[in-house]
Amino acid sequence: MTNDIRNLLAARILLLDEPTLGVDVQGTHRIWDYVRRFKGEGRAVLVSTNVMAEADALADEILLLDHGRKVRFGTPDALKAEADALYAKKDALRRMLEESGG
Repeated sequence: MTNDIRNLLAARILLLDEPTLGVDVQGTHRIWDYVRRFKGEGRAVLVSTNVMAEADALADEILLLDHGRKVRFGTPDALKAEADALYAKKDALRRMLEESGG
């Protein structure tokens, strides 16, 4: 076993930058399984991704950044609920404008 593999197996924190970029579906799910196993062993995982399905599938908490600035922070469920509420308000406003002729 190489030192790199030994170090990875002993690591307490795993940092991944776009781990599934360019990877096929089977490979993506294999990577997700490794991340889940790593987390299941009580280790910390920090993943940088543009794939919201990946963040939703793997994250306990999500930090959304825009140009390096914090936009939102929360659990996947809390962020989805916030987005749903925002879309509901937007749709209600759109209907009100349509009904008023605006």
